[in-house]
Amino acid sequence: MADYSGARDLAGRLLLKKGFEIHLKTPVAGALETPSGGVDPFTGLPVVVKPVEEVKPRKVLALKTAVDRKLFEGTTIQQDDEMLLIEGAASVGETWDGRSIIAVQMVDPDNSGPIITKAVIR
Repeated sequence: MADYSGARDLAGRLLLKKGFEIHLKTPVAGALETPSGGVDPFTGLPVVVKPVEEVKPRKVLALKTAVDRKLFEGTTIQQDDEMLLIEGAASVGETWDGRSIIAVQMVDPDNSGPIITKAVIR
C-alpha cells in the first residue's frame, strides 16, 4: 500500500501558504420542523413551525479555485458558483458566508480520511 503522508503534508503546507481560514457551519441533527397545533385555513394542513436551525461552526483552511465541471457530472453549475479546496472533510449542506456546499468530491487515496475536499458552493 502506498504512503500518502507526503501528499497530506504538501496539501497542508499549500493551504497554509495560499489559503485562508473559513468558518464552516454544519447543521446539527435534530433541528426538525414541528407542528404548531394550528391549521392553515387555505390548505387544511397542520401549520409547521420551523425552529431556528442549530449549527456547529468549525474553522478550516480553504483555497478558491476555478470550478472543474468534469469533476461534478450531474450537478448543474451556475454562473456564480465557486469551487473551494477545503482542508479535510466537508459535506453537502454545510454553509460558509451565507452560501451552501452543493457538491463535494473528497480526495482520500488510502481510505484514512480525506486529504482535501473539492466543494462547489452556491
